[in-house]
Amino acid sequence: MTRNYLIYTPALYNPNTPTPVVIGFHGGGTANLVFSNVTSFNRLADEQGFLVVYPSGVNGYWNDGRGTVNQGIDDVGFVTTLIEDLKRQRNIDASRIFVTGISNGAMLVQRLACERADRIAAFSSIAGSMPTPLLPNCNPSRRVPMMMVNRPNDKFVPWEGGEGTLGGGGSVVSIINTANFWGRQSICLNMNEQALPEIAPNDGTNVILRRYSSCPRNTGVLLYIIQGGGHTWPGGEGQSSRVLGPTSQEMDATRESWNFFRNFTLP
Repeated sequence: MTRNYLIYTPALYNPNTPTPVVIGFHGGGTANLVFSNVTSFNRLADEQGFLVVYPSGVNGYWNDGRGTVNQGIDDVGFVTTLIEDLKRQRNIDASRIFVTGISNGAMLVQRLACERADRIAAFSSIAGSMPTPLLPNCNPSRRVPMMMVNRPNDKFVPWEGGEGTLGGGGSVVSIINTANFWGRQSICLNMNEQALPEIAPNDGTNVILRRYSSCPRNTGVLLYIIQGGGHTWPGGEGQSSRVLGPTSQEMDATRESWNFFRNFTLP
């Protein structure tokens, strides 16, 4: 099977300098161009000087481990091969490859954290959770930096876990248990929550940051809880409120993902 991806090369790219890479996975039933337009990663890449890669799922979906979509597709193998192809296409910094995604794409991020922590430095999961079938065998090769963004009233990804009734269905671990799993896996000894200052007081949402702290060097776990938000990319553009619910403007998930990523490199 022939697979494909788009690559955005920022104006600051220097072929003589190893450059970090962000790989972004679209949601189920959409496409890589949609993810690019919603997240505006290209704009931030021009500002910060990283490459952005937008892979395309088979028929618009990823085999994320739930066992409900694209079961015969080896998307973990695809991402591994994609990284090797990137090394031939651009001068990339192989110690600073990061992945992010939304919904079905976020669940693939969770799977990659379990299976490809040897190739990927840090992970950002937006409006997704750990697929339940992955949990018993999720043994990353190292401590995994994980940032999650979720909302309690997400109609597609149940906050309390269990079977989803929309999207690809299948069972997921609860959001808190998923974040706690990554906190334990990173040996973070403390956890605290704080309400973030409101920057868009009229959008009907607010953000609580659950931070897992006192972790060993080169790891960390964050959970942003979007009260009142929908199944959307916070700060993103062009998302249907009728289908997905409200888009919070209280945070920019694109910039916060990069701010998280830039703290980490592969050992």
